[in-house]
Amino acid sequence: KKLPLALSRAERAPQRKPNTTDFDIKKATFQSALVIDEDTESQLFAFNENETRSIGSLTKLMTALVFLDTAPQGDEVVSIEAADGSQGRLNVVEGERVTVRDLFHVSLVSSSNNATMALARSTGLPMEEFVKKMNVKAIDLGLKQTKFTEPTGLEPANQSTAKEIARLLKFALSEKNIQDAVVKKSFIFNLMPNGPARSISSTDVLLFERLPVGAAKIVGGKTGYVEEAGYCFAVAMEDKNGHQIITVVLGSSTHYGRFSEARALAEWAWLAYAWPPLGE
Repeated sequence: KKLPLALSRAERAPQRKPNTTDFDIKKATFQSALVIDEDTESQLFAFNENETRSIGSLTKLMTALVFLDTAPQGDEVVSIEAADGSQGRLNVVEGERVTVRDLFHVSLVSSSNNATMALARSTGLPMEEFVKKMNVKAIDLGLKQTKFTEPTGLEPANQSTAKEIARLLKFALSEKNIQDAVVKKSFIFNLMPNGPARSISSTDVLLFERLPVGAAKIVGGKTGYVEEAGYCFAVAMEDKNGHQIITVVLGSSTHYGRFSEARALAEWAWLAYAWPPLGE
């Protein structure tokens, strides 16, 4: 057998099929959006992709990356404190004790804010130092327009662009622990030491619905919302040949709209573009 020929980045990039129509932007409510080929980062669709916006809980992708950089001990038990907050979904409450491993999943699967704060606190870093590491990591990843002020996304000053969120998701999904968490439809954990089991559901609606036309599986995604951000969603999908696209929508007008718009963009991209075959 001959080994596949090594293709350059340009040669690997998907090409627009002839006689395909443009995505109908008139029906969209998002304020910015982007679809890229994950491998080459070629843009397949772009709308205000460099506009800086609040990103809500998309922030938690960076929080998870920085948390993993601290070489955490998954079996460590953390007590939930009042200072961890009470906004958003409360899958854990003050006084409850949860393992670090379970907090990680609660943060990413159900986007729990107080679990995320407890997760960041579990690293032993002062919150100011943890956030500093988030911003340093952003610079290291080439995210020049991305800034963080806290780990959850509740603060509208946590900002980025559709283009940089696509890159952030790409790097986050390269971490197996993150990728494994964000494709779970649900997660069951136990309060410590011998507490009852508790079940949580993913905020990613696409995990519960039919796959977009052209997609063979969802690789992973993350939702985000605060009033200033609107409804946000970033998701990576893969076709039957292993080609991945990343779709980002920021500022959609409704909770479900972000998912339907991401679905529509992905379906359009799979139909409008063709990936070159590997050499033989």
